[in-house]
Parts: sequence; C-alpha cells; structure tokens
Amino acid sequence: MPGAIRTIAILGNHAPRQCGIATFTTDLSESIGAEFSESDCFVLAMNDAGRHHEYPARVRFEIAESDLASYRRAADFLNVNAVDVLCVQHEYGIFGGKAGSHVLALLRELRMPIVTTLHTILGEPTPVQRGTMDEIAGAVRRARARATTTAPPATGTSSSAPAAPSTRAARSSSASPRRSAAATSIRRRTAAAPRS
Repeated sequence: MPGAIRTIAILGNHAPRQCGIATFTTDLSESIGAEFSESDCFVLAMNDAGRHHEYPARVRFEIAESDLASYRRAADFLNVNAVDVLCVQHEYGIFGGKAGSHVLALLRELRMPIVTTLHTILGEPTPVQRGTMDEIAGAVRRARARATTTAPPATGTSSSAPAAPSTRAARSSSASPRRSAAATSIRRRTAAAPRS
C-alpha cells in the first residue's frame, strides 16, 4: 500500500534504564509493535556518558549522550533504513550539549517526518533552552514539509499524508491495559490527522 507507515523509530531512553522516559518509550514501542504488528517499530536509545545497558532486540541503535558524532551516525542510520517517521521523546536532560542541543545534529539531517513528545514544558525557559526548542520545532516543520511534498498519496485518498497502519483484526489477550490505551491513543491521533 503506497504511503503506508511501515517503519517507525522512537528516540528516547529505554528500559532497563530506570527513569520515566525509559518507561514511557518502552511502553510506547511495545504498544505500537503489538497493535501494528505488520509495521516495524524500533528504538534508538540514549545512554549516559560511559554507560551501556543490556537492551532488548527492539533497541537497534545506541547514542552516547555527550558524543555529537553518534547523533550524526544515528541520522545516517535512520535515513539509510528508510524510516517512515521518527517519534522523539524530548526531555532537555537526556540529550547532550547545552539544553540538549546535540539532538539538533540528528534532526537537521533527517529525511522523514518527526513527531515530538515534549515531556517538560518550561514556563520560563532560558535563552538557550528557548533556542533549542525553537530549532526542534523548525526541524519538525521542515521534515513535515519535505514529507508532504515528496510522499506519494495513499491509495484511494487525495491526501499527501501517509496512511495509518491498519489495525489487527484480533488483539492479543496478553496486552496490558496501559499498552492498549497507548495504542488506542496513537490510532485515534493517526485517524484524526488533518487531510490536505
């Protein structure tokens, strides 16, 4: 099906790292994988300087927080693997550089749409934090513009936006309520996406 979302990458912390973003990213990737089994969903995990975790197979790339070159390698990895969409789990503290600015090196190079979850909204950001957030928003807008001008329309629609993956006919009885709720939320947001 032309225009279908088949490969989804998620950037963030991942279990067994212990923090709220790791839990969120782990649950999100498992939910997408369970709900859209025909799609490929994988994670790019952020590592603290000098740390490595024993990640599950779903984690296919690790980024060293303070290593700017690893962010660029991650962008190359995503582009070469024809990822359809990147979901960024943003928290200033998980990315290296001033106010997490290292992530910009990755976002500037991407050739796919970017969806960003902001886990912290600052009422009074510093000028550096504001600049980083403005650049993230700009990268998301540029990626969306590239995607809508280059993506073929989905079969049977007049929209240039990618079609949502079809849902499975039967749900797994082992899916947790939290995973099912996350997948339902994703499905609703995908179905409610504005059409051009």
